[in-house]
Amino acid sequence: GTALIVLFSGLILCWLSGLQRKFFLYSILATLVMAPLAWTFVLRDYQKNRITVFLGQGDRHKEGYQIEQARIAIGSGGLWGKGLFNGTQNRLRFLPESRTDFIFAVLCEELGLLGAFAIIICYNLLFFRAFLLIRTLKDVYAQLFVSGLLLHILLATIINIGMVLGIMPIVGIPLPLMSYGLSNLWITIACLGGFQNIMIRCR
Repeated sequence: GTALIVLFSGLILCWLSGLQRKFFLYSILATLVMAPLAWTFVLRDYQKNRITVFLGQGDRHKEGYQIEQARIAIGSGGLWGKGLFNGTQNRLRFLPESRTDFIFAVLCEELGLLGAFAIIICYNLLFFRAFLLIRTLKDVYAQLFVSGLLLHILLATIINIGMVLGIMPIVGIPLPLMSYGLSNLWITIACLGGFQNIMIRCR
């Protein structure tokens, strides 16, 4: 998961820097050509299982257990949720990794659709405001640098919510500012602090 974030962050920065479209076209073609070889020789069994579960295969009591429990948590939350700390999937420990990678499923169960929607709105406001501020920078290199500071937070948010909802394969990516874990929280806050510092000094 972390490797994917680094890869996509680099590709987006290449696109923002004005790299020619041929580079991305050739990259896509090379990826399509190498995909069968990567599936056979690079990916491990547990990584293949994650992809097959995403495609709707696998036993829901084995490989698909985690995403199945996440769906139950999200669906049982309803519109208003069961109340903070009253989610059964988390409290009764049916949902693995409920404090880290699958914290969004817990939030959906306890806060409901409206609470989850409010959280997504807060993320959108954070990123939208940040990228509006980036456009005010006159130095192109400063724009690329602060974009790089924010891109991994943005991609981690999209990937985490996507995998919890079942629209992306499961990877070990925490939800920024929400998931339990000191290292992830420290990196996120450090990146936001660096972003703020550059915005103050370079505008």
